[in-house]
Amino acid sequence: MQRYFALNSNLELSNNDIHHIKNVMRMKKNEKIEIIFENFLNECIIESITKSKLEFEIIKKTKIEEKSNKITIAFPLIKEKYLSFFLQKATELSVDEIILINTSRTIVKTDKVERYVKICKEASEQTHRNNIPSINIMDINNIVKYKKDLNIFCSVNQMSIDIKRVLKDNKYDNILVVIGPEGGFTNIEEDFLLENKFISVSLGSNILKSETAGIFILSILNYEVILWVNLMKLYQIYQCFIWN
Repeated sequence: MQRYFALNSNLELSNNDIHHIKNVMRMKKNEKIEIIFENFLNECIIESITKSKLEFEIIKKTKIEEKSNKITIAFPLIKEKYLSFFLQKATELSVDEIILINTSRTIVKTDKVERYVKICKEASEQTHRNNIPSINIMDINNIVKYKKDLNIFCSVNQMSIDIKRVLKDNKYDNILVVIGPEGGFTNIEEDFLLENKFISVSLGSNILKSETAGIFILSILNYEVILWVNLMKLYQIYQCFIWN
């Protein structure tokens, strides 16, 4: 079932979404769609559709459970083609928040937040996510305001700790990971992150492009978080079983 995100509590959809339903998906009367607004998923049946208006009936409304753990990634402003690709893949990999950072070696300056949100929205709908990642743009020095339970940055310096070891030692509900630009962080930037209690982690011996590193570490975190959540659920079920 196709999923969309509403503009407001009346479950109005954007003109682009209506165009997609009518002309791309070629949906007709009595077909079903899902519409999300805030913490509710609405299953709807189409009653009529025109070029600029969609009428539907809500046949089921379900409250969406909020995630107990969240992943935030701070990612450099890189060339448009590669950044668009990363935003799409990061959304598919369940990232909750994306912070685009300016660093000393950042070569791209942009304020295209609206375009980036659109990319994430479309990826969220295609993968049936329950929300759209938030997006902010800031200088790397402001990243400390967004610190979480675990704060890490990817580096190739010899003091870096293997990412698997960091995740094995502890389990965290909220994680912030920072990725550097082409050429990596400067020594001043790495010192700044270390002074603010960020852990320097290694992704292996190969030097990866920014978008590759971002996708790689999100895949690892996604797997680790899902595995830990499932283990906790099993433990809770077991506790209920032995006490009843």
